[in-house]
Amino acid sequence: MTEYLGETVSAVIDGIVKGSEQRISRALFKLAVQSAIQSHILAAVTDVDEIDVGKLYGMCTEDVRRTNGIIDFRNAYKYQKED
Repeated sequence: MTEYLGETVSAVIDGIVKGSEQRISRALFKLAVQSAIQSHILAAVTDVDEIDVGKLYGMCTEDVRRTNGIIDFRNAYKYQKED
């Protein structure tokens, strides 16, 4: 009885985890596509040189690391509008 219950619980948990992985993967793929579209649109309409892009990449990487991925648009807006 204990073996059966252990195997059943394990199978159920495994199914839940695999289903969650698939849903998360699909959501991340869709998000990445939207992010790529936004990047290409912004690249097409802005005049930013490669050096500034490199600096921005480093700054954004640090912001994401520091804030655990919670970026506030208002803070980014204030930073970009500073003289």
